[in-house]
Amino acid sequence: MDAEIRLIGGNEKILIPSLWEWLRSERELRGRVDVIRGTPGEEDLGPALEALVVAVGSGGMATALVTALGTWLSSRGRGDVSITVKTDNGTVRVDAKGVRDALPLLQEVLRNAADEP
Repeated sequence: MDAEIRLIGGNEKILIPSLWEWLRSERELRGRVDVIRGTPGEEDLGPALEALVVAVGSGGMATALVTALGTWLSSRGRGDVSITVKTDNGTVRVDAKGVRDALPLLQEVLRNAADEP
């Protein structure tokens, strides 16, 4: 099962690569994080990172992803940054301001999607 992660708010050109590096540095997620590249704008030198895709399998992958996303969002402070995580089971939006409240729902969606055959 794949989880597609998109950012809302903030400077996405900086934040998406930051999140990509953060997730790739997590031991449990290493080799499971890929990027979706967008169409380059007129002033861009190449395609920008548009979203991330994480292959979430069984075991502790869902927990590792939730923990990493929660920590990364918390480190953004109280800014207007949000992420959406989309799986076949649905989409969850997590705001930096209310990250602790949203993490249990994100955990449930990822865990349920990983458990599906």
